[in-house]
Amino acid sequence: PPPPPPPTQLCCIEDLYKNPYRLKFVGSKHTNSDTAFMFQLEVVPVNLTLPDLNGPEPGDCANMTVRDLQVSIYDNLLVKYVMWNNTLVDWNAEPNAVSSMWISIFLFKHLQDFDPEKPVDFVITVRGTVDTLCPATSFMHSPNACEYALHGRDDDNQCCPHGVTRKQGPPEDCCVDDLDKTPYRMQYIKHSLSPVASDYKFAVQVVTPTLYDFDGLEEAVCDKMSLDTASIQIFNNVNVLEVTWEDRIMPFNYTPATGYSKWLNVNGINRFWPDFNPSYPTVFHVKFAGWINEPCPGQWLLDNDNITCEYVFHGRQSNFTCCPYGFTRKGVIPEPCGCRDDLTQTPYRMMSLVEAQNSTTSTFNMNIALVETWRQPDFDGFDTDGGKEVNCSVMNIKDIKFAIFKHLEVVDVTFNGAHLDWQYTAKNPTSNWLWILGVDYKVDDFMLYRPLPVTVTVRGNTQELCPAASFYGSAVSCEYVVSGINDPTRDECCAKGVTNYYTPQRLSAQAGYYVPIMAG
Repeated sequence: PPPPPPPTQLCCIEDLYKNPYRLKFVGSKHTNSDTAFMFQLEVVPVNLTLPDLNGPEPGDCANMTVRDLQVSIYDNLLVKYVMWNNTLVDWNAEPNAVSSMWISIFLFKHLQDFDPEKPVDFVITVRGTVDTLCPATSFMHSPNACEYALHGRDDDNQCCPHGVTRKQGPPEDCCVDDLDKTPYRMQYIKHSLSPVASDYKFAVQVVTPTLYDFDGLEEAVCDKMSLDTASIQIFNNVNVLEVTWEDRIMPFNYTPATGYSKWLNVNGINRFWPDFNPSYPTVFHVKFAGWINEPCPGQWLLDNDNITCEYVFHGRQSNFTCCPYGFTRKGVIPEPCGCRDDLTQTPYRMMSLVEAQNSTTSTFNMNIALVETWRQPDFDGFDTDGGKEVNCSVMNIKDIKFAIFKHLEVVDVTFNGAHLDWQYTAKNPTSNWLWILGVDYKVDDFMLYRPLPVTVTVRGNTQELCPAASFYGSAVSCEYVVSGINDPTRDECCAKGVTNYYTPQRLSAQAGYYVPIMAG
C-alpha cells in the first residue's frame, strides 16, 4: 500500500515576514455620531531571507490562504458594524488580553483573490466619539498601531502571522472623476421662496454604476466609494444660511470656482456606501438668504428650465481618491404623510433617575427601555396614511429630542455610554429642543424592560433641566420625542412623552400609559 500522507503541520507559523499580507492603518473619521477606524489589507512580496526572530519554524506561508482576520481593540467599546471591501460583514468578539478583545471576520480568500495594486478596505465603526481604538496605540506609543493576526494555511503548514499595523501611505494623486464609475447622483427635488430665506431640497440617490470610462484615462473605479464631502457650484452673490443633512445641521464653507461662481462645500458627511438605501434617496436642504430663484449657474449655462446645479462628490476607495462630478437632474420624492406621535403605540419609554452634580456641571441621568407595545386606538386620529394606520411597533431610533431650558449650556450627552453629537433647535421663547443625534438603535439592540442609560450634562449647578419639571411639579419630568422609521414599511415615527421617576414597577406599567403633552 502507499505510505500515509504526512501529518498536518501542528506548529503555527507566526512570523509576519513569511506571509504576503500586511494590515495598514489608514486613519479614523467621525461618521454620523460614531467613529470609523479604517484599515487596508495589502499584498507584498515575501522575503524568506530575513532572520527568524522567534526561533526556527519549518516551512513558510508565502502562498497562504486566509481564513480569518483579527484586530485587538479595547473591550469597553461598542462595535456598531464592520465592513470588508465596503460591504457589511458578520463579526465576532472574543477576549484577548486585559481590557482588550479580538474583533474577527471570516474571509476564506486565496492569495490570487487579491490585487497587489489595490489594497482592500477594512473598517471597524464604534459607537460615539472615540479617540483610540486599540491598546497597541498606548504600549507602542504610536497613533497608528493596532495588534492584528491572520489565520489560515499553506498546504500542510498552519499559518497565524501576527503583527502591529503601520501607517498607510497617501492615496494615488489621480482622482477618479467619471460619474459612471461611482454610485451616487445628486437630484434637485423642489424649493420654496420667501423674502427672508429660500429653501432648496436636494437628494442623493444611490445607483448601480455602469463603470464606463468616459475619458479613457482612469482604470480605477469608485463603485463603492465613501461620501465625505459634497460640493455645489453657486453664484458668487448668493449666501447660504444653513445646510441640513437629514435634519442634522452640517458645517460648510466656500472655495472659488469661476469669476462668477463659488463652490459650496458641505463638509463632514463621512458616510460609507452601506449607509445609503438604494430604495430611498437621502434628503438634504440648503437655505439661502433672501429670495433666490436661481442659485446655480448650471441652469443658465445649460439653458435648462429646471434648477440645475453642477456638483462634485469627494471620497475614497482602496488607495484611490474619488471626485465624480455631474449636473443635478429633477427628482421626485413622495411627500411624508406625517409621523405617529402616540406614545402608546410605540415600543420605547423614557424615565428619569437621580441628578449628579460637581463643582462645575450637573448631569441628568435618564434611561430608555423597550416595552411591549399595546395596540390601542389612535388618540388624535391623525396618524394614518391614506386611511391605513401608521405602524411603529418595531421602529428603530434615529434621534431623541428633549425640551430643555434655553439658558442651559449642554457640554456632553451619552447614550448607553457612547458620547454622541447634539444640536439645538428653537421650541418656544423659553426652551430649545436638544437633539441627541445619530442614536441608530434597533429593537434587536434592546432587551425587553432592560433600560439603557442616557445622560445630559450641562454647565453649572442647576436643579431642573426641562420646563416640564415645573409644569408637572416633578424635577424628573422632561418632554421628549423619540423619532425613527418602522422597517420594512418605512412608516415615520415621532413618539412624544414625558419622563417620570424610574422604578421597575413603573416601567412595566408604561406600555399603554398616555401622558398629555405641554402646549407650545
